[in-house]
Amino acid sequence: MTIALKLADYDFHRVFTDEAIREFFPALPPSARGDFAAFIALPENRKTIVHAIASAAAQTFTGEELQALVDFNSSAVGQSINRKMLPYTRASIIALNREITPLLDTFMKSRK
Repeated sequence: MTIALKLADYDFHRVFTDEAIREFFPALPPSARGDFAAFIALPENRKTIVHAIASAAAQTFTGEELQALVDFNSSAVGQSINRKMLPYTRASIIALNREITPLLDTFMKSRK
């Protein structure tokens, strides 16, 4: 579980950035985002979240895979890629929706 905790700690810092809070918690008023980030960072809240992430990681990945993720996330390239994942995910979902909608329309018309 120790390596899972290391990965979870890294993920905690990646998920609770200003950009990620805006993306993942859109209902949160902009004026409350800083207070929310501070609240989540309180030791007892952070510990709860990190342990939940670590548990999910330990159930999903082997020890070898966890170590590879930690090594990747610790590298300069891994950190660069992770900083770009949220914009990439957002852009790919937009592109996918743009392309899939006409295909879905065509599919549904062919079923009539």
